[in-house]
Amino acid sequence: MNRLNHRLTGPADAPIVLFLHGFMGSLTDWQTVIDALEGEYRCLAVDLPGHGDSTGFSDSAYTMEGAARLVVDLLDELELLRRANVIAFKYLTPEQTQRQGIASGNPFSVRSLVYILAGHVLYHFEDLREKYLPGMAQMGASA
Repeated sequence: MNRLNHRLTGPADAPIVLFLHGFMGSLTDWQTVIDALEGEYRCLAVDLPGHGDSTGFSDSAYTMEGAARLVVDLLDELELLRRANVIAFKYLTPEQTQRQGIASGNPFSVRSLVYILAGHVLYHFEDLREKYLPGMAQMGASA
């Protein structure tokens, strides 16, 4: 599997900013902005599939869903997604966490997002465990 070309700069413990270019762009489109921010932020610029130096992927990578999956995989690989979520909530005031909104026609609070995100991660771990680990154990037994 190929990996997205990317550039990661800035202090390792700083808040993370993800830079995604538009159609026919590349990670270099953001360089001026990154130069201004990288002293205070961890800046991750990505070449999306078929752009810049991110080439040679399977056909499924050249869709919105495929490109999004590759970006999430890169964030997971770099262990940034979890840190980005933690950082986002760390800087909220108690008043901000109580703010209300509507998502998909349902009321929610910012605080509820903490539980939703945690539950989402647990759901996927359970899904992987149920769907793939039994098959992997069987493959090991037949080897």
